Amino acid sequence: MSMLKSTVKAAALAFAVGVSCVAHAERTVCVSEQTDNAVTLAFGGVDELDYELFLAHGATDGGEDKTAWDSFEKVADVAYDQTTLTYEVPAALRDGRPMRFFLMQTFGIQMAKEYTSIRSTGQQWINTGVHPATNNWVTDFRFKTGATLPNDTTFFGQKWGGNNYLFILQNDGGTKFRFYGSSSQTVSGITPVANTDYRLVIDASSYLTLAGGGVEARKGINRMPSTSDFAIFSDYAGGHKGTFTFYRMKIAASTTPVFDFVPAANAAGDIGLYDQLNDVFYPNQTATPFVAGDELPPGRAGRVADETPTFRFRPTVSVASATADAVTLAFANLGSEPHTLYVAYGATDCEDQKNAWDNFAEVATIPADAATYVYTLPAALKADGV
Repeated sequence: MSMLKSTVKAAALAFAVGVSCVAHAERTVCVSEQTDNAVTLAFGGVDELDYELFLAHGATDGGEDKTAWDSFEKVADVAYDQTTLTYEVPAALRDGRPMRFFLMQTFGIQMAKEYTSIRSTGQQWINTGVHPATNNWVTDFRFKTGATLPNDTTFFGQKWGGNNYLFILQNDGGTKFRFYGSSSQTVSGITPVANTDYRLVIDASSYLTLAGGGVEARKGINRMPSTSDFAIFSDYAGGHKGTFTFYRMKIAASTTPVFDFVPAANAAGDIGLYDQLNDVFYPNQTATPFVAGDELPPGRAGRVADETPTFRFRPTVSVASATADAVTLAFANLGSEPHTLYVAYGATDCEDQKNAWDNFAEVATIPADAATYVYTLPAALKADGV
């Protein structure tokens, strides 16, 4: 059971959330207002294309990974010049579960299929043609190590020797994750394990965080510029190829996202990486194809332009009316389970700090389908100042 809090003096607990959208080169979406039963979305940016709005929800927060949500369904079309939309969330979803809106195009021009992952076998690699700069960094990279951990496995990077921008696995003196900037920098505190999911994040302060297998490590690094091409699954020229599974990679320039790579296939059936931000497909550089993971089903595959932060509808209680002898309470978003109602009172108003009140007592069990409850005030609560 969850707990609803009310005080005799309480105003309505319905809430509104205001968020400003940041304009990008294409459409954006954010939650500009949230009430007891609906959300108002604001769309920013400019584009000549229409988009589709999807609502993701589930028992756990899937975050920005649309494949991780239990349910992912289209709720509206968004015209190219549309600026707002109010969506009434079904009552069954207003039970505290996490939700997130995704603004999408069913497919980009250069993507015909999208996959959950692609796996390399030590022969494939992808050349992005990008030259890393000191203000470029991989902000989010999700991958799974292979069944074996070959020495010099390169996950991404460019030229070996001199100034580097490489993330690799090496087996000298034990198996290690290393980042090469101006020098070799071992990510201490985390040991590579075969067949294990990892997530790498590099932040604006030049710290690399690597998490996987229940372990997390953080390492200060230096990002070096380069005139060599940035590659994935190998170094810049297809050397030191890696054997691992790729899920997703994001790259930023300063604070601006510039690439968002997802596993995909183009219209010709070539398997590689698709950049969602720029609608560009990056093919495999060899004749040996990647091993594709599961193809995303219709309605979940497509190019994500933007998504809102995760939000929830919490149970709320408000004072609908009051007399000298009783208070009528109104409830919203109780979900499918009963809740326990408490009353707090004392000489001073302690707001939402329930342990700070002079008195805190259970009042009643509120059924899931209850809309109101009449609470008869005890004599102690009718006293002045309580």
